[in-house]
Amino acid sequence: MGSNRQLLLQGGVAGHLSYPHEVLSPEELLTFIEKVFQGELVGTEKVDGINIFVGFDNNKQVSFARNKTEEPFINVIEKFSETHPQYSAFLAATEAIKKAIVALTDEELEAFTLLRDNKSNNFINAEILYGEVPNIIPYSKIKNFIVFHNFKGRKETGYGDPIIDSEIDQNKLLNKFASRLGLVEVETDVISYFGEPGNVSKQAEKKTSKWDFKGPINISFTDIKTQLDKLLQELKSDEAYVALHNAIEGKVTLDDEQKREIMKRFVELSGRKILSVVKSALTDPDINIPTGHPGIEGIVFRAKTDDLNDHLVKITGDFAHLNQEMWEYLRETIPTISKKFTGTVLGEVFGVKNLLTLTDASFRKYISESDNKLSIARKFLVDRSNKYKRLQHLLDQPDINVYNALTNYTNSAIKDLATVFEFVMNNPKKFKQKLDDVKRAILISAYQFQKLNELLSQEDTVTEMFVKMLHSLFPIKFARRKDGLVEVLSVLESDLSKSVDKKRVGIFIGKFDPPHVGHMQLIKEMLDENEKILVFISAVKKFLPVQAKIKILQRFLKETGMANKVSVNQMQTGFMPDLIKQNMTEDEIQNSLFTIYIGTDRVSQYERQFRNTGKDGVAYWKFEQPTIRTIERDTHTVNDDEFDNLLSMTRIAIKTISSTLLRKLVRHGTEDAKRLFINSQPTHDRNLALYIWNQLKKEV
Repeated sequence: MGSNRQLLLQGGVAGHLSYPHEVLSPEELLTFIEKVFQGELVGTEKVDGINIFVGFDNNKQVSFARNKTEEPFINVIEKFSETHPQYSAFLAATEAIKKAIVALTDEELEAFTLLRDNKSNNFINAEILYGEVPNIIPYSKIKNFIVFHNFKGRKETGYGDPIIDSEIDQNKLLNKFASRLGLVEVETDVISYFGEPGNVSKQAEKKTSKWDFKGPINISFTDIKTQLDKLLQELKSDEAYVALHNAIEGKVTLDDEQKREIMKRFVELSGRKILSVVKSALTDPDINIPTGHPGIEGIVFRAKTDDLNDHLVKITGDFAHLNQEMWEYLRETIPTISKKFTGTVLGEVFGVKNLLTLTDASFRKYISESDNKLSIARKFLVDRSNKYKRLQHLLDQPDINVYNALTNYTNSAIKDLATVFEFVMNNPKKFKQKLDDVKRAILISAYQFQKLNELLSQEDTVTEMFVKMLHSLFPIKFARRKDGLVEVLSVLESDLSKSVDKKRVGIFIGKFDPPHVGHMQLIKEMLDENEKILVFISAVKKFLPVQAKIKILQRFLKETGMANKVSVNQMQTGFMPDLIKQNMTEDEIQNSLFTIYIGTDRVSQYERQFRNTGKDGVAYWKFEQPTIRTIERDTHTVNDDEFDNLLSMTRIAIKTISSTLLRKLVRHGTEDAKRLFINSQPTHDRNLALYIWNQLKKEV
């Protein structure tokens, strides 16, 4: 019980952390609390943040998780909608983590147990402390934190026990890891909401944030021993202590429920006294903690019971009460509005009853490789139509009654939220430090209903209206990988306003140095969801001249029968709005829906290009916002042994092939390398394949 090695599990995917009275007997509880006040135990600070798991996937990309069943995600957009209250916090924190970790070598990542044999090994249970969207505890005005708590396993093990040598002191290793990451700065979007229910606007503003990494934070009571001695004497005179002591001594007879209530009161009282003299180790010296406001969320201890089992327990003082108080009013209002839609609307409008929550898991089983958003929603409804006959005549029918019902409920919800908002604005003292958070929560909900109203203004099928409702109120996202493409199956605002008459145009950007069968496969997949593809080749000459690359691609496309649907162009500018305007008329752009396919390193760049405005305040892009899809890069590098084995093959597997590998074959220069190169080209014209080989030979 006196060990200094503390491990901390907190919230989210990490699970519930117990209070002492939930796992200890009355005798154990009394002994435990007395030892805390006597300074015999070292605790670990429980921080007031957002839980997240950090690790790597098997492609050595920094990955994150939020629950025990989900696949790790790489980018926040794969997991959260911009209307998620903590979207900005997750975005800034994950970008900071990625920026810091990518600077480490593979050897360091192995030493910190995140990789083993160059594959994913352990994840780290961490907490995000973000100043732009704080919780209850004030930490810093200039700095944000990522606090590492403990190691956990990978997704395959349910994020259970980590694979780590028993002799390793995990706390020391985590603190060393945090120190190695240091301090980083990132620039990310911070989403803000303005106005009032019925007229809410959303704004994304670029902001720079500083992030400091910390390991588990031990709290020693050595410096406050005198204060704790005084508090212990006060505690022993309190009726809660006396009642618990008398129950243990058998001076009073209590049933189990009475004992639990006394133990709970005793823990709450003890927590308030301890935390009244403790301040977070992360709090800046100039941060003023108001009287009656906690300066620390809590402290975690390891308690040993009579059966010799260790339990991690938390003491939180007034924190839990304060947090509950801040949100009490909203819990009674906004959830009621949501349940109106999940219960009443689904039941009365769509004939689907008893469905109070809608999550990724609700829809995951309806996804296959060929599905789109509408087909997933339709399968969901069709499945329920076996139980709810009313759906059978509703599906895929224009139905003014459904439209009227949805808009009536939407307008009613906005009106209810306006009432809530007015109450909050007129009673700011009730919400204290959480006033801004409460206002933001109301405005986000109102914005969702407002967008739904806008999206429903078109004449849609019942299925389309259903999908719009799901997106606006319960944003659903699933990330799936399909032959190198990462597809986020979320219904975005831009998706929902699309007219069925518009032409779907895909934009594929790359170096194509040289083009290969993998490129052809990607273009083929793009044509499955687009009527036309614009391919843009970088004008920078590294190996093949750009005109040679265009000629090769055009020849490939002609042979595969895709030439009439795919246009190959030299990339004249890196500014995508202008590039599109150079190749299409304004009418063509107006009547097109664009999907841009690019590498993960360029996503944020191109997203900004379509959102930004010039110095005159005029938007560069006045048309419908394109959808951005990422092309997952194969990070596997063929080593010498593998390369030697490769040369004996007839063809290279599509998933393995890359421009880098083809250039390596050219550098090798043997007849076996030439044969493999030619056989792996997507052309039937061996002379053309030989031409590509010879052109590369000159440059490589």
